[in-house]
Amino acid sequence: MTLGKKTAPPRPAKASAPARPQRRTQAERRQTTQDKLVQGAIQLLKAKRYAGFRTAEVAAVAGVSRGAQTHHFATKDDLVLLALEEVYRDTGERSRQRIAGARQTREGLLHALVEDSAEFFLGDDFLLSLDLVMVGGNSALGASVRKLAQRYRFAVEEDWRQALLAVGWSRPRPRT
Repeated sequence: MTLGKKTAPPRPAKASAPARPQRRTQAERRQTTQDKLVQGAIQLLKAKRYAGFRTAEVAAVAGVSRGAQTHHFATKDDLVLLALEEVYRDTGERSRQRIAGARQTREGLLHALVEDSAEFFLGDDFLLSLDLVMVGGNSALGASVRKLAQRYRFAVEEDWRQALLAVGWSRPRPRT
């Protein structure tokens, strides 16, 4: 028997409370709202084109308030242009994945290029872009749409040219 201080029996470990999810930052919440609005805009633009496009309907499809929609996108065209940019980013990424996944032969890349061209130029993404070019005409909207098309689609075309050159096509042929 030990004389002196008595030691307390060990305490059972506390059951820890489940960790509360970390609160998202304002920037994260803003980005989530904008993403919802852009995806809703893309969905409606593909279904109704620009003439039938209503920003109030975008807010409803996105599940956000009309006030939130106008806070993030002051004008209809601001939202439309960001939606088109997202479409171009997505189509560009699909094209680059197709290049990477293609058989790295002349025939393999040419086949993949034809598939990629058909998907884009015969699909909703191109029709959306074409609609916006036609509606925009010589206005600021039309000029912005053409700039986006040049920035994103020309880059995709250059990626295809480089891939074709890498497998031995002579320089003039991939350009054509």
